[in-house]
Amino acid sequence: MSEKAHHQLVRAIRASTTLPMCSRKLLSAAAREISISVICKERVNHVTDASSQA
Repeated sequence: MSEKAHHQLVRAIRASTTLPMCSRKLLSAAAREISISVICKERVNHVTDASSQA
């Protein structure tokens, strides 16, 4: 997921404060999963770059 899409999701979560609590929890859980997967991808890329240079 692109950075722009992630920011759109974060904005949607902030705008969703009128939603029921369960929906907010689902949205924030989704955002956490996304940021974790983005971080993991970046780490994997970093590791593969390092091993290809070795």
